[in-house]
Amino acid sequence: MTEQPPAGGPPADSPVMLAILAGRAWEARLNTALRAHGLSLRHLGALGHLAGTPGLSYTDLARRARVTVQSMHATVGTLTELGAVREPGGGRGRAALLEV
Repeated sequence: MTEQPPAGGPPADSPVMLAILAGRAWEARLNTALRAHGLSLRHLGALGHLAGTPGLSYTDLARRARVTVQSMHATVGTLTELGAVREPGGGRGRAALLEV
């Protein structure tokens, strides 16, 4: 009798599982490469959004990344320290307009 895959999920050799495993391996390699520069996928995503739409606020950027505004402040803070992002014209009581 042949062994049946566990109920509720695709077999380990299915195209879906192979794609998931390949994606995880690629993500791990990318994270390792980014970590060498003090970055993460979240940082890379924020940079991509800002490169595509300069002038986003923290709120807009957080909404696009589906994270809290507070979390995005930390992400952008790291990018600012690294010199990848700047905040021209922002200030207390005014919307930050972030750009790469």
